[in-house]
Formats: sequence, C-alpha cells, structure tokens
Amino acid sequence: MRELFKRHTSNYEAALEQFFDFQAQSGSFGKAGGSWDHTSKPGLFWRYQAASSPELSSFVRVVLTVIGNSVPSERAFSTMNYIHSKRRNRLDLDRADKLQFLHMNLPVLAKQKNHYEPTDEELLAWEDEFQAQQEAEYGQARRGWAGQDI
Repeated sequence: MRELFKRHTSNYEAALEQFFDFQAQSGSFGKAGGSWDHTSKPGLFWRYQAASSPELSSFVRVVLTVIGNSVPSERAFSTMNYIHSKRRNRLDLDRADKLQFLHMNLPVLAKQKNHYEPTDEELLAWEDEFQAQQEAEYGQARRGWAGQDI
C-alpha cells in the first residue's frame, strides 16, 4: 500500500494513516461520523470525508472513476488470431508474442514520436518475410548430413 500511495498521492504518509483509520473505523471514520450513513453511495461517502481525510478521499475518488472493461484483452485476442492464423500456424509462442507486441505498439509509438507508421500491407510483408526466414531455418534444421531429409 505504501508504494501505491507514494506514486499516487502528494502526501503518502497522511494517506496511509487515513487508510488505517478507515480500515479500523477510527478517528474521522468512527461510527459516530455521519459518513457511514452513505455507504450505499461511495461518491457521497468520500465527499463527506474530504474535509477530514483529503489525501485518501481524493485518491479513492480517482480510483472509483476508473472504468473497467474488456476491450484491451479482446483487441489482444483479435490481434493474436490475425498473427497466428492457419497460414502461420507454425510460429512458436515466443515469436508470435513478439509479433503481437510489435503489431499493437508500433502505431502508438509512431504517434508519440512522430515516426513513420507502417501500413497493414507493409506489416503483412514483414511478417511474410519473417515466416519465410523461419521456414528456411526449420528446413535446414531437419536436413541430416549429406542434405537428406530426416
């Protein structure tokens, strides 16, 4: 918890102390406080606590506004299905993982650094070159001495 508060609050020691008060329901989080009447509405609860525990309250309100969804994981599965297709089913897991990383992160990095962003056709051509190189290496590894297939 300490590292989390260090990264995301301006005064992590106060936030940590307020968190322990909340956990023990003591101090400003005591049973006598009126904030416990609003437990069904977390936003209202933390706004009520903002005066007595500003560091923890602001941190929690940021956490409560994070929207959880499955879009990034669905996008990753779609990309992996695109990269590891029936045509490219001999890619080993490590290379497929690296290709997926490149496919998903190159456009983002290109936008951030104002670099060249490859087109889908160029990405496919690079993947085909990579596949041909891998097939050539695989073919050489299967040959025995005197060039005979094993």
